[in-house]
Amino acid sequence: MSSLVVSDASIERFREIYNAVDRIYDLYARSCGLSPTEFWCVACIAGGRSSQAEIADELAASRQTVNSAFKALVRQGLIELAPHPQNGRVKQARLTAAGEAFVEAHLHTLDEAEETVWNAIPEQDRITVNRVLDQFRVAFAPAIGALTQSQAPASRKE
Repeated sequence: MSSLVVSDASIERFREIYNAVDRIYDLYARSCGLSPTEFWCVACIAGGRSSQAEIADELAASRQTVNSAFKALVRQGLIELAPHPQNGRVKQARLTAAGEAFVEAHLHTLDEAEETVWNAIPEQDRITVNRVLDQFRVAFAPAIGALTQSQAPASRKE
């Protein structure tokens, strides 16, 4: 029995759970006819972000990856791109009517499913999950920051 407790407390178990949840979201995106990146780009646009740079930052994705997703979303008729009013070199994305329908059919449905499942978990457990994940985030971000600084090529450290 104690090996189960040790196993449940391991970083490996955390990774398994994290990856399993991530796969659920990826499978849902694909079931909606989009790649995960395309799906989350639509979510970002629906949430008020409009530039590729903003969305790349939000998703921790390269601008090239987001650009490819934007091109696919334009081809599918879910978004359109227009020049930014103050900077014509920057393109702003906005949902088309089909994109709005997609958000209503798929993103709102996902939000409702998440909320239903989340609320089925006892409140104290939800509080604990949020506290522990935030503790991990607060401790992990600077640790990763230090790693990226130590591994950066000399030309990027300046």
